[in-house]
Amino acid sequence: MINIQLTGLTEASYRLELRSVTGQKFIERTFNATGYRHNEKLMRTASMTPGIYFLTIFGKNNHKITSNRVIVL
Repeated sequence: MINIQLTGLTEASYRLELRSVTGQKFIERTFNATGYRHNEKLMRTASMTPGIYFLTIFGKNNHKITSNRVIVL
C-alpha cells in the first residue's frame, strides 16, 4: 500500500499518475479533493518492483500541479 498525503489543494477534481523512472505508467486515477488536506491510498501492483517512481498530480486542463519521487521498497 502506498499512502499519499496532499496539502494545499482547493476543492476540485485532480488526476494522479505513478510512473517508473523509464516512464512506464503503473497507476492513474482521478480524485476529488474536498479540503486543504487530502489522503489517497494506492494499491501496489504485482509488477511494481522495488525502486524509484514518480508521482505527478494534475489539475484542471491537465495542468501539472506537482511531481515527487516515491521510493517503493
